[in-house]
Amino acid sequence: MGVSRDEAWRLFCEWTESDSLRRHVLGVEAAMRAYAREGGEDEELWAATGILHDLDYERYPDPDTGHPRLAVAELERRDYPPELVDAVAGHAEYLGVPRTTPLARTLFAVDELSGFVAACARVRPEGIHGLTPKSVKKKLKQASFAAAVDREQVHRGAEELGVDFDTHVAKVIAAMEERATELDLKGDGSAWAGGGRHRARGRAAAMNGRERQSAVYTGGVSGRRPRVPVAPERLADAARRAMSEQAYAYVATGAGAERTMAANRDAFDRWRIVPRMLRDASERRLETELFGRTLPAPVLLAPIGVLELAHPGADLAAGRAAAAEGIPMIFSSQASRPMEEVAAAMGEAPRWFQLYWSTSNDLLESFVARAERCGCEAIVVTLDTTLLGWRPRDLDLAYLPFLRGKGIAQYTSDPVFRGMLDRPGDDGGSERSPQINLAALRTLIALTRAYPDRFLRALRSGRARAAVERFVAIYSRPSLTWEDLPFLRERTRLPIVLKGILHPDDARRALDHGMDGIVVSNHGGRQVDGAIATLDALPEILEAVDGRAPVLLDSGIRGGADAFKALALGASAVLLGRPYVYGLAVAGEAGVREVIQNVVGELDLTLGLAGGSATAELEPGALTRV
Repeated sequence: MGVSRDEAWRLFCEWTESDSLRRHVLGVEAAMRAYAREGGEDEELWAATGILHDLDYERYPDPDTGHPRLAVAELERRDYPPELVDAVAGHAEYLGVPRTTPLARTLFAVDELSGFVAACARVRPEGIHGLTPKSVKKKLKQASFAAAVDREQVHRGAEELGVDFDTHVAKVIAAMEERATELDLKGDGSAWAGGGRHRARGRAAAMNGRERQSAVYTGGVSGRRPRVPVAPERLADAARRAMSEQAYAYVATGAGAERTMAANRDAFDRWRIVPRMLRDASERRLETELFGRTLPAPVLLAPIGVLELAHPGADLAAGRAAAAEGIPMIFSSQASRPMEEVAAAMGEAPRWFQLYWSTSNDLLESFVARAERCGCEAIVVTLDTTLLGWRPRDLDLAYLPFLRGKGIAQYTSDPVFRGMLDRPGDDGGSERSPQINLAALRTLIALTRAYPDRFLRALRSGRARAAVERFVAIYSRPSLTWEDLPFLRERTRLPIVLKGILHPDDARRALDHGMDGIVVSNHGGRQVDGAIATLDALPEILEAVDGRAPVLLDSGIRGGADAFKALALGASAVLLGRPYVYGLAVAGEAGVREVIQNVVGELDLTLGLAGGSATAELEPGALTRV
C-alpha cells in the first residue's frame, strides 16, 4: 500500500519525542523532496522515506540489535511499499542491504550530510543563510567538529548518486534553507558549536546567580523550600538518607584514612579570594571553549560509575539534566546504561566518553568506536585505577557493586565483550568462588536480572555470572605504560584527555605522546591515601603545559567558589562529581539540574562580587594563599 507524508509524520511522532530527532528527519525530508522534484519521482513517497528512516532510533539506538531493524519490521507489518522499506534498511550500512534504487541511494546520500549541514548552520550567527559548500567542506576537514558524522559516508553518498560533491552539498543546503524556521536554523548567535546527527540543542547560556536566587526566594514566598539542599554538607546528608548504606559508602568515602579527601578540601581553604571593588559587574560571562565547542559555563559532569546506586535509570536522568543545562556529561566505562541510550536521551548536547584501559585491545577499540558513533567529542582515559584503591568502608561492608552485576552495562552491551563470553577465558579472574548460601543466591538473582537478556535464559546459560567474572578479569590493565598510548592515538580522531595527572613531568610526557588535554585528578581521594591535593598540583602542571592544551581539574569541587579558585589559578574547566550524584539520589533528574544550577549560579555571583566580568579572564591575582 502507499503512504502519505502526513501519515508518515504522525507515525514518527508516535515513536519519537526528541525535538532534535524530529528536526533531523525534517531536514532529510527537505533534501529528499528536492531530489524527487528534480528527478520526476513520487515526492510523497520520497518525503515519507526521509521521515521514517529513523523511526526506531530514539527507542532502539543500538546498531547491533536495534536501529533500523525495528523500523523495518514495523514498516513491513504496515505493508508499506517495499522500495521504502529497502531504502530504510539500506541507509544503515552495517545491515549489508544493497542500495539498488534511486530512492535508497538518495536517502543514504542526504542523511549524514543534512545532519552535518545543520551542525554547520548552528555555529553561525546567521544560521543556514549564506552557508556555502566551501564552508561545509572546510568543517568536514575539522575532525573534532560534529565528530559523530561519518565523513567517508558523506563523500561516498554523492559518489553513489553520481553527483558532483559541491553540487550535492549546495542542493541540500538550499532545500534545508527553505525550511530554516521549521528546522531551527535561522540563527541567533547563541547556537552550539559541535553538532551531530541526533542531538538536541542545549541552553545558549547558563542560568546566572541572580536568576537562581530569585527562583528559590520566590518559591519561599509560597512556602516552598528547595527539595535539593543548597549547602554541600546538607546535600550529602540528604543523599545519605536517600541511599542504602552500601551505596552511600561506595560514593561518598575514600581510600585509607581519607587523608586525600581531606587534603583536597584543605587546599581550597588555603586559597582565598581577594575581591576588587567598583568594577562593573552588571554583565558576567562564563562561556569557555573546549576542543572547538563553546560551553555556557566551565563545568562538566565527571564520569562516575554505577550511578544506579543513587537512582533508578540514573545515567539517563543525569544525561537529560546535563543536556537541559547545556553542559557536557562524561559517560563512564562503568555506567549502568549503555552509552548509546544516554546519548539518544541527551540529543545534541555535548558528551565525552571515559575509558578504563582494558586488558583486551579489541574491547578498547570497540568502546572507542561506539563512543565516536554516538557523538562523543573526546575520549578521557582514566590512568589512576589500574589497580583498585584500598577503601576501608567498602571493605568493612564487603561491598563491590560490580560483583552484583551493577555498573557493567557498557560491557554487556558490547559485541566484543559478549563474544568473549562464548569462549573460555584466559584473563586470570578470581581464584575464589563465593560460598553458596541464601545471600549468594540473592546476588546471583540480582546480577542475572541486570544482564540484558531474558531472566531464565540468562540464569540457565550462566552468562550473567560469566559477564561479571570476565569484567573483573579484564576491565583494567595494571601493566599500562606510556608506550601503550600510541595504540589509542592511532585509533581515534577525537581529542584524547588523560585523567589522573598529578606530576608536571607526566603532563609534559602526555603532550609529547600526542595527547590533547589533561585532567588534574586524584579520583576524588578514592585511590591513594595521602596523595597531593589536586589544587596544590595544578600550578606546576599548568607551568609544564604552558598553554599547549586544556587543563581541567576535579576532586574536591563542592560549589561555585571552589570552581572560581581553580579557574583563577588557570584551569580551563572543572569536573563536578559527588555533588551531582547526591542531587540524583535526592531528586533524580531534577536534583542534578538543581545542583548544576546552584554551582553555576554561585560561580556567576562569586565572579561578579570578586570584581570580575568573565571567567576566561580570571588570573591568579584574584587569589591569595594563606
